[in-house]
Amino acid sequence: MGDIFPQNQILEILGKSLQGTSLRHRVLSNNIANVDTPQFKRSDVDFNQTLKRIIGEKNKSDLQISPVKTHSKHLSIKETSQITFPVIKDFTSSYRKDGNNVDIEREMVEINKNSLMYNSIVNLLNNEFFILRYAIEEGRR
Repeated sequence: MGDIFPQNQILEILGKSLQGTSLRHRVLSNNIANVDTPQFKRSDVDFNQTLKRIIGEKNKSDLQISPVKTHSKHLSIKETSQITFPVIKDFTSSYRKDGNNVDIEREMVEINKNSLMYNSIVNLLNNEFFILRYAIEEGRR
């Protein structure tokens, strides 16, 4: 019996997630580095928008997965090569009189949340590799 989500697709999605969290870390670090730059506008990576696009969310209360068949025995969410994480500039506010809208406390909170996300994804990857290693080792017996 085939799996709903193939093992290699899970690894690819987790790998893309690591790329996204790395990108977000660079963007948030850039915000922190420019905290004193006049007219600088903060940027962020929108994971929610990307997640909505990946799973085909119609609205906030109704999540629907729109699978794509890649093999007769399993389904996939989307091609992982299509997963991109958009960097969005925040022009909606001005935190200070010089036009800069970077709040150092907010950026530090966001970078800590992003670090937790990164570590969680690494743990998930480790678990997937453990499962693969276990299957290979037990298959030899």
